[in-house]
Amino acid sequence: MTPSRPAVLVTLLVAGMVAGCAVASAPGGPPPHAPAHGARAKRPPRITITPTVVLIAGTQVAFAENYPGDLFYFQGRWYRPYDGRWWWSVTVNGEWVEIAVGQVPRAVLEVPRDYRRKAVKGGPPPWAPAHGRRAKDRS
Repeated sequence: MTPSRPAVLVTLLVAGMVAGCAVASAPGGPPPHAPAHGARAKRPPRITITPTVVLIAGTQVAFAENYPGDLFYFQGRWYRPYDGRWWWSVTVNGEWVEIAVGQVPRAVLEVPRDYRRKAVKGGPPPWAPAHGRRAKDRS
């Protein structure tokens, strides 16, 4: 008995689904690694340090001085670029959520490139005894 044409087509279709199908993009369509094809952004690794937060001079943005990458704190949230994308979290070692660059606060995006050199370090004011001066020497 020869199988009917619809049965052959169904068999081929099921075999193709089981074997896996290659996805070809139409010209001008999204690239194969785009979310439209089921690809997901690589999540940033967990941060396991307790950050030393330092304010960047002339801004309201702080950064983690003891973290080697870019890790910013602004208005109760942490922001970090990773793998060409931006991420935010409420806690530094919590769940990182991918956001579009348009959702990153302008203050964070406008941090100067040399922000580590513009850090406002903590410590006593210049007239404090730690600097060899006494209160009466301030004037």
